[in-house]
Amino acid sequence: MTGSRPQLPEKRQDAADRGTPVSELETGPEILAKIRSGLEEDAKEPRIFLLRLQDSLRIASTAFGLTTAIVVFAFLGTAFLLADIPSPNVLAELGSILFFASSMGMLAGFFRSLIYGAVDDLRSLRGVLPLSDEELERLAKRIPGRSRFRQVAQVFIAIIAGLVHCYFLGNFSSPTPLAISTTITTVLLWVGMMTTLPQLLENARLFSKLGRIANPDLLRPSRHAAFGSAALRPGLTVIGLISAYGLLFLGDVSRAFAPIGFTMGLSIFALVGLVALPLRGIRLRIRETRERALRELDSRLALLPVDNVAGAAANELQEIDLLLDMRERVAQAPGWPFDLNGVKRILFYIVLPPLTWAAAALVEMMIESAL
Repeated sequence: MTGSRPQLPEKRQDAADRGTPVSELETGPEILAKIRSGLEEDAKEPRIFLLRLQDSLRIASTAFGLTTAIVVFAFLGTAFLLADIPSPNVLAELGSILFFASSMGMLAGFFRSLIYGAVDDLRSLRGVLPLSDEELERLAKRIPGRSRFRQVAQVFIAIIAGLVHCYFLGNFSSPTPLAISTTITTVLLWVGMMTTLPQLLENARLFSKLGRIANPDLLRPSRHAAFGSAALRPGLTVIGLISAYGLLFLGDVSRAFAPIGFTMGLSIFALVGLVALPLRGIRLRIRETRERALRELDSRLALLPVDNVAGAAANELQEIDLLLDMRERVAQAPGWPFDLNGVKRILFYIVLPPLTWAAAALVEMMIESAL
């Protein structure tokens, strides 16, 4: 019939009725087919350079991060001592040194655990994903890898972005030792960010897709809790990177409104993606599974004399009691893929530190303006 509404698969029709654009929807089988087709690609792409560097040095992640921070601090500290820095700027330059040392130390020290932590999370979801053990292993082997072209392209983009950033920061007008050292470290920090954050965001997108095809266990939520870990672990790391920007306020609050804000904005954008994406798919599947289970339980209850329990037989009363108890358990099942302690950790580590840091910066700015 002309002008009639097109018929959609049941899940798509329900979503369309709720106002979700049909063009943005993919069914579980479609997503599963795309994931399996991707597994046919070469899973032996070279590992990310930072991982290969750490493996070649045969050094633990914590030691690698500390070593990186110490080397950066010594490099910038030497340039600081060689330069003739006016006394009013000493504290601000010290803040910059501490910022670069801590940021690059965190990137170097945490990246390996983030990547292989995602591999462990993927393997722990074996019981809720419709993938064979072989398919899961092939998918896990692809997480640490990236094509050489993409690695080289990202490094090239990072170098250009770092140099442009240095220009807007005014690094080139600093005393020669500081100009050279801060330019090198700024570019290296951009390289580190472009090496790590895109890969972490790709992993987040992967867990988002896997969440859409997962079969969450409402009565045993620990079976799909790895989706929460996949969001929490990188989120806390990026929070540490964002908190390091507070060091740049030492001695110069106005620097918050310089081009520094651009990189901080990128970090905040990455934080939102890293936390939201791994939770998006599984949250939707938990909701769908819960709604379907409640409908089925309600259908079974409709066949029993729930409205006239006084006249029900003993076996019917027993079945009603069991079904109502199960319905309550399903209705109260956690809608997030982690327990209450996980939610508390997210609120404590991800929400409170930025608010505290922002409040402290605002108070300091008000005091500076008042004086």
